[in-house]
Amino acid sequence: MQILLLVFFSSNISLTKKIQIPGFVSSPIMGIMNDDSFWLGDYNDSSVRFFDSDGNYISEKTISYGSGQGPGEFQNPRYIIPLEDQNRLIITCKFGKTISFDLSTGKFKEKLINFLPFGASLKFNENSFAFIWARNPGSSSKEGVFFFNAKGDITEFWEAPQPRWQKEYIYDVPRGYAIDANKNIYIGHGGRPEIMVLEHKNAEYNIWNIKLPRGYEPPPKKNLSRDAMINSEKLNAYFNGFSFIDNLFTISEHYLLVVWNNRKPLSISLDIYDLRKKERIIGNYKIPGHVVGVGVNSIFVHELVENDDFEEDETRIIVYEFSR
Repeated sequence: MQILLLVFFSSNISLTKKIQIPGFVSSPIMGIMNDDSFWLGDYNDSSVRFFDSDGNYISEKTISYGSGQGPGEFQNPRYIIPLEDQNRLIITCKFGKTISFDLSTGKFKEKLINFLPFGASLKFNENSFAFIWARNPGSSSKEGVFFFNAKGDITEFWEAPQPRWQKEYIYDVPRGYAIDANKNIYIGHGGRPEIMVLEHKNAEYNIWNIKLPRGYEPPPKKNLSRDAMINSEKLNAYFNGFSFIDNLFTISEHYLLVVWNNRKPLSISLDIYDLRKKERIIGNYKIPGHVVGVGVNSIFVHELVENDDFEEDETRIIVYEFSR
């Protein structure tokens, strides 16, 4: 059983509702509409379901990129982006392949782009989306930012510089990505209390030092060895040993949501920053799971359940409101 939660904020965060979704979703992927209805997918499944803002099921769509689901085909959706003004639903899989559906009918429209992995698809506005081409660890390639319209046409591109610490902490992952209304890119990189800010078409990153969450545990100074990378026990021990930025989201246009995965004690917390002032306005707000999407003023949380009430045929979502 899983629970999905929506959260809404104001220099205040308040819980607004709890939603129980039939069926177990192990790794939720969400696309939030402006009215807080939502598309829900699973990284381990090839279908997405549409629900109203109260969690009532409306429809379901099986997704595919080609004739099969073998290597190189459309597998494991990672990003779901509704472009309401263009009546399109954009879905990107783990291989970077991106397809679109008619938002009203759910009918397949077209294949859009075919990129390699190590990137992130981000909604820019109701007409376009961005693709951040992230550096493949161990390669010498640089990052770049692409902007696409709803038809998959590239409307803008600029090459991003190499982050200053890639040679120091190549495996200091995971990352979080966000984009603001001015096309500035925000990248959270592993356990460092820093945000890399790539201003629109700028040739250099700016480093934004953010506040530490409660219970912060710094990453080890020694890199993860290559032997440890193929040893699941050592790999888990490494990443369980320090706090890290779990994800980033922009919300209500002028605010950045930073999701921290903390170690002491083990917890997940939210910080919200005013992008205009570069100030934290909400800090250390504890939540019972991972943030899986944001709406106009809402935050959706996939609740992690470990009690006796947990049903394996349900998913729990919590919704919060951000008020300013």
